[in-house]
Amino acid sequence: MTKIELYNVLLDNGWTIKKGIDDCAYKQLPDRQIQVIPGIKRLPNEYQIIMMPSVSTKDFSVLVKYIFENKKPRRIVHSGIVRNKEQSIYTKNPTREVIEKYLNEIEVWAQEQDIEAGLKEYCKLPTDSKGNLPLYHLSALAISGQSTQLTDYLEHFQNSDSMGFVPYIKQGFIERALEASKKYQ
Repeated sequence: MTKIELYNVLLDNGWTIKKGIDDCAYKQLPDRQIQVIPGIKRLPNEYQIIMMPSVSTKDFSVLVKYIFENKKPRRIVHSGIVRNKEQSIYTKNPTREVIEKYLNEIEVWAQEQDIEAGLKEYCKLPTDSKGNLPLYHLSALAISGQSTQLTDYLEHFQNSDSMGFVPYIKQGFIERALEASKKYQ
């Protein structure tokens, strides 16, 4: 099976492919969004079908983009709330049926995830978290309506105290998170 054939299986099963630096596939369910980063690798004795699934909500993903870029996205965006530890499967025969079974397992996994618990974990992150976690922290606080904590953060920033946030987190991020949090109270 080729990557193109893998993409065709995804498309035939209701997934949307987004081409870019890392090609992604999305499936919007009624209350959540699933993302996979599909790939296939030929190993000496078998194939590795890579998906790297994560689950989120459209609202959270849009909010992350807004806080980061100060604009609403025009395309599908996905900021994972829960990531699956099972990143791939191995098979000697990567047929359409094998892929469809795996996609079904991913959908079942996604439906079983507690989105609220994932958001609470992001809310508890320390301000000195690394990578994209500080942005997810601010977004989780906003979508959880925690304007008191965000107001405290803003006061620290206004007093030139970044509270250990990574350098890319600017005062404007806090302001946008606080503004958004008022919609979720």
